[in-house]
Amino acid sequence: MRILGFLVVVLVAIIGAVWFYAGTIVENAINKVGPKVLGVPVSVSSVSVELHKGSVSLHDLTLGNVEGFEEPNLMKVGTVDVAVFPTSLLSDTIFVKHVIIRKPQFWVEGGLNNNNITALQQHMSQRTAATDAVAPETSETSTKTSASDKPAKQVKIGLLSVTEGEINLKLNKPVKLTDISVPLPPVEMENIGGDNGASAAEVIAEVVAPLTNAVQKAATEGAQQALKNLQKNVKDLEGKAENLRDSVKDKVKGLFNF
Repeated sequence: MRILGFLVVVLVAIIGAVWFYAGTIVENAINKVGPKVLGVPVSVSSVSVELHKGSVSLHDLTLGNVEGFEEPNLMKVGTVDVAVFPTSLLSDTIFVKHVIIRKPQFWVEGGLNNNNITALQQHMSQRTAATDAVAPETSETSTKTSASDKPAKQVKIGLLSVTEGEINLKLNKPVKLTDISVPLPPVEMENIGGDNGASAAEVIAEVVAPLTNAVQKAATEGAQQALKNLQKNVKDLEGKAENLRDSVKDKVKGLFNF
């Protein structure tokens, strides 16, 4: 009986430790795995976890820029809410009900066609190509080793939603446009990872690609509209200047008509 009581106490202690440290575990995973997958700084300041509800909240999630840009960040989000089926945490595939990203801030720096967004996309493509190139044929020893290793968990996401996003433009081509913000239309993605799920790296790539495409499109359209507005304002000013010039001419002529 004492042994049974001891086991219960140990089990409760383990559950309590998992409960208490779950947020730290997720936080460390993001801060370590994110940069390895994307090749740019990725960080989260803190993580809140409610295991019994299957909910996770990421606070101050930041995605940095590739090297060569003045802006330190490409994206920053105050809070990301994630809902997971708790029982799936014990299976080979983690099923995420939804990922809700509200009010993200994006920074687009450079030109319309070549900027930090396109630089990240190229950077990710190069990393993927390099990974594929070194994936190879494995030796008999490595095959035996991998066969004994526990396979990595797969991930699938039912819905990812991005709403109320804002894009801050810092463009130098074709003309200099700074301190201009444009809205990001809502972005929704479903069934990420497919029916059977995918690796964490594959899921991240599947999410980042369409999201950066949406940001690039909205930034281009916003910049083009800003240029049109600028051209219209210039024409309006030219028209007012011409009217003022004609008015001054008429007044000058009137001075000599006695």
